[in-house]
Amino acid sequence: MEVKNKKQVIIWVVVLIIAAGLIGFLYLQQKPGASPPPTESVSTAEPSPGFSSDVPADAIPSEPLETITLSPASPKEKGIVQKIFDLKAEGGAYQPAQIVMRVGDNVYITFRAIDRDYDLAIAAPIGIYLQAKKGETKPFGFIAPLKGVYTFTCKEMCPPGEEMKGELIVLDKEEL
Repeated sequence: MEVKNKKQVIIWVVVLIIAAGLIGFLYLQQKPGASPPPTESVSTAEPSPGFSSDVPADAIPSEPLETITLSPASPKEKGIVQKIFDLKAEGGAYQPAQIVMRVGDNVYITFRAIDRDYDLAIAAPIGIYLQAKKGETKPFGFIAPLKGVYTFTCKEMCPPGEEMKGELIVLDKEEL
């Protein structure tokens, strides 16, 4: 009888652990101001050939689709402001073809393939590569690194004969 009770206790402990994990997951999904984590990793490599330190003099920060403030870890800290942008691939082009931000901005981009499969490659040190099938959305995030122009391109899933390009322009904090 004692072995049967131990098995029952173990089963209940496992069920409670699973239930607690599920409740925690659901809580985090519904927490106001929370954002999904980036799905792609960020490279800390040196700038690549798709990078230029020459920033256009007339560049101004793009208006994000949404700006949210993530809750701070403690009351003494400030919340993290995250800027959310939408980047579509449609008709053999990226829309918008240019997104401008400032050094240190916490950026979250949803990459959407509208009319066919596309891919997206962003120069290092941002260093992102991802693929999206028609109708898919692929989110990713990063902290805007050094000032400069980071070219993003389609590498493998481009429409035949099309050269798809865009730019992430990173301004100094004090530039407007």
